[in-house]
Amino acid sequence: MKYLRVTNLDAANFVRLRISRASATKGTVDFKLEAGKSFVLCHSDFFAQANDTAFSAFTDIETIKAQADTLPVDIEVFTANA
Repeated sequence: MKYLRVTNLDAANFVRLRISRASATKGTVDFKLEAGKSFVLCHSDFFAQANDTAFSAFTDIETIKAQADTLPVDIEVFTANA
């Protein structure tokens, strides 16, 4: 993946995006995507840690999940590959 864009098409409710890494010890990062806003990711490697440990290495993204705040919302996902 070279580029990912997730757009929250709702007019009022936010979406929680959870990005998880691929490894034996999972790490996650959460983003609050407000109504009408977009989230852009231009890298396939990132580092997330769960317990204040020192940086060790970048790792591949395994999953990206979206969860609506209170009511169902529509999102748009656009990806580009090389």
